[in-house]
Amino acid sequence: MDSIWCKVNPNLIYFYYDFIFSAYCGGLHIAALRACVEMARILNDTNALEEYESWLLLAKKSYSDKLWNGKYYNYDSSRSRHHDSIMSDQLAGFWYLRLCGHEYEVKFILIISFFFIVIKDFEKDRIDSVLDMIFNMNVMRFGGGKLGAVNGMTSSGQLETVSMQSEEIWTGVTYGLSSTMIMEVYNF
Repeated sequence: MDSIWCKVNPNLIYFYYDFIFSAYCGGLHIAALRACVEMARILNDTNALEEYESWLLLAKKSYSDKLWNGKYYNYDSSRSRHHDSIMSDQLAGFWYLRLCGHEYEVKFILIISFFFIVIKDFEKDRIDSVLDMIFNMNVMRFGGGKLGAVNGMTSSGQLETVSMQSEEIWTGVTYGLSSTMIMEVYNF
């Protein structure tokens, strides 16, 4: 089981996420699991801590394996023609964690057969790469950078027209992206 939206009741609409993973939902899921880990740590609930840490490990691996393409996180893991669209809010989960005071360097040590493995929630080089891609494609290629971040662009730099939402600029998404860039000291 992948842990990205796992343990979902198959009778609910969210069952879709058991098969198709999205950058937006996956990032939020990782952030939510990190919050659960930290709450369990504060409450000194070792059972919950172990369970949430194992789910977090699985979710991060799945997120990376299914969505990372070397430059950014694909829109989703489907085989649709727009699966590799560039979403301007793909770092929403990371943004939430940073607003809560977490760094992308959050680490924990997992002991497996006497080997120590350091796991990062979000990797700095990937965050930088994603921010660079979104800024260049979703901001600068749309309206010359004067309109905000359009929700979706194709990997070839064209406006994503698969849905009305992908063609829109949302103030909250642009704000979240901008504040993430400021927190990360993004160089324009």
